[in-house]
Amino acid sequence: MALALPPFEAPSLLRARAAGFLPASGSSNGVPSMCSPIACSTTRRAFAKKSRPLFARLGIYTDYAMNGMRNPGISIWRRRIGAISTVLGFLLFAAACFVYLRYASNPSSLHVEESLRHVRALGLIWSVSFYGSLLLFVVSLSGLGWSRWSGLLVNGGAFLCALMTLGAMCGPFGCS
Repeated sequence: MALALPPFEAPSLLRARAAGFLPASGSSNGVPSMCSPIACSTTRRAFAKKSRPLFARLGIYTDYAMNGMRNPGISIWRRRIGAISTVLGFLLFAAACFVYLRYASNPSSLHVEESLRHVRALGLIWSVSFYGSLLLFVVSLSGLGWSRWSGLLVNGGAFLCALMTLGAMCGPFGCS
């Protein structure tokens, strides 16, 4: 069994200078000079690694790491997804608010007979606004920038309007 021992002799002058341990010719203070290969390449690599955000150093590329994403086409699609979910969320929000304000906000409303005539259509509008706003809320999470936040806000509002309609029509314990 052989044990490795530390070197007891100093490295030769040529090898030490080639490896960058000793300063290049003309410098005698022992600090690597600007011409030293160790000073140039190692310092440059360390600075480049440390100047990136933490997620990028770990290999996780987020919106903030490395100017957006590796592929700019992905960020364009994420913005489009967010904008589309925002527009659809506005439609669902308008439908949910209409059903709530017209048929559910005032139980002694004049629209009771009308709501009984259109019960299937109102149920369909309510279901689409309830489940659609949930789905678009999740889809909005993959948006980017303002489209993400506006989609979350609008779809959350549509979901709350649909919940208010459910509560006003069925009561706090659900429909029986």
